[in-house]
Amino acid sequence: MARSDRNARKTYAVRCYGEGGKGTAVIIVNASECLVGEVVMQYLRAKPEGYRQCAQARLLQVEPHEDSEFSSERVSLELAGIVLEYNYREPGHPDEHIPYLVYVADAEKLADELDELQAKAYEGRGVSCVRSVVFHLRRCDFTSARAVVMNESDKIRSHEEIVAVLERTGLWHRIDFDKWGRPRSA
Repeated sequence: MARSDRNARKTYAVRCYGEGGKGTAVIIVNASECLVGEVVMQYLRAKPEGYRQCAQARLLQVEPHEDSEFSSERVSLELAGIVLEYNYREPGHPDEHIPYLVYVADAEKLADELDELQAKAYEGRGVSCVRSVVFHLRRCDFTSARAVVMNESDKIRSHEEIVAVLERTGLWHRIDFDKWGRPRSA
């Protein structure tokens, strides 16, 4: 393959292998062949539970999007980076082999939806930290939008409609504390 071909942006489907070697997710990414693994690993490291999806770049299986099971999904090359993420449920779940979409990179539509919801809060005064998320989404800066969501989660969590939108799009991740066990009472 020519050097310039490896630097051209293309769409790839990247299967992640987490604990126990099981496939945990497929991430659709627009990147050059040289950077695709690094882009996915940065994305996973930014997520609170991303280390469970894949701990090391050598556990990623990269294939061209058109050769993957998600080839019917229309993907634009305009937005660089992570475009879609499909997760697989935990082993033993009846639908463990059926992927479900958890992240969609439609930044402008998402920003409009969040802006409309935040403007209704506090008798029309809005939620300033959600306005910051909207600002970053309009610039297609998902890393900064995710950072604001994580840093301001204590302020955002009281707005259930906003949390539902963020959760649906993969910017908000619920932690199941029951999996970690109950604290002992003294």
